[in-house]
Amino acid sequence: MKYREDLPAALKYLTFDLQGGLKIGICGRTGSGKSSTVLALFRGIDQHLITGKILIDGVDTTIPMHHVRESMSIVTQDPFLWHRSIRENLDVINERTDSEIWETLKLVEMHDAVSALEGKLDHLVQVVDEESFSKGQRQLLCLVRALLRKRKIIVLDDMDHISDEKIRHVADTQMKDLTVLAIAHRISTIVNYHKILVLDNGSIAEFDDPTIRSACCYSGHLPSRPCP
Repeated sequence: MKYREDLPAALKYLTFDLQGGLKIGICGRTGSGKSSTVLALFRGIDQHLITGKILIDGVDTTIPMHHVRESMSIVTQDPFLWHRSIRENLDVINERTDSEIWETLKLVEMHDAVSALEGKLDHLVQVVDEESFSKGQRQLLCLVRALLRKRKIIVLDDMDHISDEKIRHVADTQMKDLTVLAIAHRISTIVNYHKILVLDNGSIAEFDDPTIRSACCYSGHLPSRPCP
C-alpha cells in the first residue's frame, strides 16, 4: 500500500491470517505501518494504491465500501462524538433500548459519569467538550457505541491510559466472541491478548503468542539464548 504513487510503500509483503474470536495486538515503532494496516482494512485509501487482497470470512473487501465499514467497528485514538445527545451518539440508528444503553455504560464504568449530567442520556454533547468528558471518557463512550452496534470485529486504535485498563477488562469479559484488533504503544495494553503482530517498516517482524516471549524475557532471568 502506498499513500501516493510517487511515495515508497507504507505496507509491503504484509500477509497474515487471523482466526475469528481472537484478540490481536498490533505494535511497532512510529512509521512501522500500524495505522496504515487499519486504513487498508477500512478501505480508507484509493484502491489503485493497494495491491493484494483483504478477505473477511472469505469475502473480498473490494465489495461496496459501506458494506465493509458496516461489518466492523472502530474506537479511534481521537474519539469522535457528534453534536447530538448522548443517546444519539451511542445508538446511532435508534435500535437499542435505554436499558441496553445504561447496561453497556455500566460495563465500561461510564454509568455514573452520564447519570451525573443534568440531561443524562439527553445531554447534548459538544464536539469539543472537555468539561463533561475527558479524552479517555470519550473513548469509552465510543466503545459503548461499538458494543451496541454488535459487530463481530472491533478495532481499538491506541487507547488513552485512563480508558486502557477498563477497555482491557471489557475485552476479557464482554468481547469473548468478537475479533479484536488493538493498536498499542504500551505493552500492558496487549500483553494478555492471544497474539501480538509486530510491524517494522511496513512488514511483519514477529507474529506469535505473547506468552512465549514473556516466559523467555520477562521472567526475571536473563535468557541463555535470544528470545524467539
